[in-house]
Amino acid sequence: MAVPEFAKTYGAPVAPEYHGTRQVEFENSDYKSIDKNGNSAVKSDIPGFTALGYVSYGTKSGAKLRDTIRIDEPGLYKVAIRYLSPEADIERVNFSIGSQTKRNIKFPKTSEDNQWQTAEFELELEAGVLEAVFSSTKTQSNHLYLDNFTVTPLTPTGVENVLFEDKAIRVTEGCFDLMGRKVAPERMIPGTVYIINGRKTLYR
Repeated sequence: MAVPEFAKTYGAPVAPEYHGTRQVEFENSDYKSIDKNGNSAVKSDIPGFTALGYVSYGTKSGAKLRDTIRIDEPGLYKVAIRYLSPEADIERVNFSIGSQTKRNIKFPKTSEDNQWQTAEFELELEAGVLEAVFSSTKTQSNHLYLDNFTVTPLTPTGVENVLFEDKAIRVTEGCFDLMGRKVAPERMIPGTVYIINGRKTLYR
């Protein structure tokens, strides 16, 4: 006896994998030697923060924030740290994700009306659930407030249609510069981004 069409059971649809920007809130991170409100590290006095609040990183040597972030594929990523530095520029802090570290990040002084800003830089990251650590080894002269950080892939996942001079060309093999010109291996320049086998890649 045939099963009626309406009685057939179908599996749940599979959601596509997400490869976009990931965001981590600093107020949820493990911490050491930062400013606290009693037993809590979460602050909410300054408006404009995301999620539950932000943290005051303070000025102490050895201050640290630690969390994890999932990176699906190895490649070049943009890291953006949302912050306030109302007193002065701050530079003597480091941020690492996995095995990669950006040292002496500069956080320019923010405006007197406490408008949150972002400090941005790029890191070449491996895939996996990576430890993210914000740290300093020297005493700071001024306070730094941290809201969140985001990680955005700059290397597209998978082979894609790359736009060259208003024409979409499917690039699957070989190396091309960002103008669509084929580049011989011996002419590749370290520190330059190329389309290699269909992916934007930082050549080292």
